[in-house]
Amino acid sequence: MSLRVVLTCALLFALTATIMSYKTLHLGVPLLPSVKSYLWSLEVRMVGKGKRKSAKVTLALPESSRDFIIESENFESRGLALGTLFEGGQRRAFWSGARASGDIDVSYTISLRRRHGDKAQRSAPFVEAQFSEREAEEVAELTSVLETEKLSKDGLILRVIEIITGGHPDLSNNRYSDSELKIKGRNKQLARVLAHFGYPVRFANGFYLKGPKPEASVRTWVEVYIDKIWYRYRASASVPRLERAAFAWWYGFEPLVTDRGLANIDTTVSITPSEYLSVNKAPN
Repeated sequence: MSLRVVLTCALLFALTATIMSYKTLHLGVPLLPSVKSYLWSLEVRMVGKGKRKSAKVTLALPESSRDFIIESENFESRGLALGTLFEGGQRRAFWSGARASGDIDVSYTISLRRRHGDKAQRSAPFVEAQFSEREAEEVAELTSVLETEKLSKDGLILRVIEIITGGHPDLSNNRYSDSELKIKGRNKQLARVLAHFGYPVRFANGFYLKGPKPEASVRTWVEVYIDKIWYRYRASASVPRLERAAFAWWYGFEPLVTDRGLANIDTTVSITPSEYLSVNKAPN
């Protein structure tokens, strides 16, 4: 076998390995055939009526995360013009009109799937340790308590969650919506307290995408940077840590949708999963 043939084979092998590595680590395509995954379609739809004056609807837009990759996105609009911008570390879409009237119907849809391989990191704004005078006194008291305990980084976070929640179960009168609203308030408190202790902290809003029937309800959690890895926590006595099924749609304390100049604006979120083969089945 000539040297030229050996070099050509080596070059082709290296090229194939590079392409496969890129597809697996960056595009999220599984390395092995017949690996099943879910493809989720998430839609946010906003419907309202114009009041014959300047109107604007703004929607926080998601980005591919360490565990999920966005394969496609689609914007639709009736009655308003569409634009996008990036501000405050967050990508946003806005629909606007100078004299909006009649029915307004705008929507945003993405196709999303789990990422396999390397986990890309998403940039997002950090939470700042800002407190009212009363909250500052409570944080100072909490700090004095924790200084007497020798805790690891993870242990300190779990201890703060225990103190914030009082160790009580989340459900209140069996109404999950009430419980989730309380947990959101606790998560905000948790984020600010951890920022006070010097942790890089992000406040995440998103959805749990697990199994064939995920709930289209917004959840919140806190992401903390420890030893070069982002960990998810939730001010919940029963489930203080979150798994990979959590997809962060947007970061910060702002709402998902804001509007101006519209009447009876109604926002709905729908999630439609479908199982599929990420790559074709290998021949026998």
